[in-house]
Amino acid sequence: MQKSYRNAIVQLYSMDIRHIKPDNYMTDEQQTNTSLQQQVDEVIRSFVPTGDGSWKLPDNIDVSEDVKYAATLEKRRRDTESALGKANHKLNIEAAVRQQLQEDMVIPLDLTEEQKKFSRPNETR
Repeated sequence: MQKSYRNAIVQLYSMDIRHIKPDNYMTDEQQTNTSLQQQVDEVIRSFVPTGDGSWKLPDNIDVSEDVKYAATLEKRRRDTESALGKANHKLNIEAAVRQQLQEDMVIPLDLTEEQKKFSRPNETR
């Protein structure tokens, strides 16, 4: 354990860190992706609900078709993720209830004959 710790420190100090850029450094491509992501998020916030439970993009929004398409896909993805999370939560609750019911149905084996008569009255007739 002591040697591995020492080796890690030696390796850390021997690293050439001149190629590491700060966290706030962004390439042109990353800046473009960020601005695209911001545009898509802005378009998603402008979706309006329809009467049948779906969402619609307003006609008066002034962005390119690519951004509209990306926003529609992102909205679908978010809705799908939300529905999946809700379904998993419901399944977990139902599994917990089922487990509790199964535990409650188990009859202890150390009952006396008199107690067994009251716990299973149909079998004693």
